[in-house]
Amino acid sequence: MRIDAWDEDQPELIARLRLLYNLAATQRANADDGLTFASIRLDGDSGQCTVIPAGRSAVDCHVDYSLSSRDALRDTFAAQGVPLRAAPADDGTLGMPDDDDPSLLQHAWIMKMMAYGVDPWTSYGRSWSGDLLEVRLSHRSTQTLFRIDGVTPLVTADIGHGEPALRLGLNYSIVDRISRLVNEGGEPTLLW
Repeated sequence: MRIDAWDEDQPELIARLRLLYNLAATQRANADDGLTFASIRLDGDSGQCTVIPAGRSAVDCHVDYSLSSRDALRDTFAAQGVPLRAAPADDGTLGMPDDDDPSLLQHAWIMKMMAYGVDPWTSYGRSWSGDLLEVRLSHRSTQTLFRIDGVTPLVTADIGHGEPALRLGLNYSIVDRISRLVNEGGEPTLLW
């Protein structure tokens, strides 16, 4: 997902954010069944998800960015051998998990906060351009990997699964922290 323009009229960026938002809802709807979106890559012509159904091996699935409904998303995964429960329609609530909720619910919440709105990735005051490459589940955290122009190595935002209330505005916090890294230097791993 390329992050480099300063206006909100970016259909490719919006489509990727919408996909991530819908994947977050799908992760939440299937968390009790143990289905895991272990990795979501957003840097190709289509999204690539590594999905681990409960008790089964990982499956790499390709998802078109133009999918706009959660039912179409479910059908796409089913066609690739991953049956899952459709996520309910968005009820407009944030659905913040409790601190002690399971890791898969925390993972879903972080993905939702990453995709919640276009402003942090477009018009919000940032001093860098780059790509959001991947969102992946790690042990008790969700990691987001960025390639930032002029910064090596990749920048990793490692967001722990405790205290979800501290992650409101996560997308803005990530932009701020990467901006500080670019402007002041420092470690390319950002911890929450």
